[in-house]
Amino acid sequence: MNLTGECKKAFENWYMNIYHKKFTLNHLELIQATHLNRLGVFNCMPENMQYGVLVDFFDSVGVKVIDDYDINLKEYFVWIMEDFKDARTLLGLDNDTQYYKTRNEARTAAITKANELYNEQSKNKKTITKQN
Repeated sequence: MNLTGECKKAFENWYMNIYHKKFTLNHLELIQATHLNRLGVFNCMPENMQYGVLVDFFDSVGVKVIDDYDINLKEYFVWIMEDFKDARTLLGLDNDTQYYKTRNEARTAAITKANELYNEQSKNKKTITKQN
């Protein structure tokens, strides 16, 4: 679950200024003591904990990440929503929902799509600003 571009910068800023101050578990504080910066704590978290932090970040910027399980198909799927719009429409996936065998695969796909959506939004905002 790697973030890139503007999304990575925005997440790091959010994590350092908001989330890290609220998230203090003794174990993580011990890990922090062995690292030069607070992002080291995030990078040392188990992947499922990183996923939770990333979902909180995307919530804070208006991108809703939802992973779910289809009991009939016995597979996981993900939805990414922006301002309550179904991202399958935004991403051209109306009739092509992606299914995954494991929750971890679905989570990784969800963060990848949310990262892409955030970076695309960021790129569009910069283009609009430059034109004005």
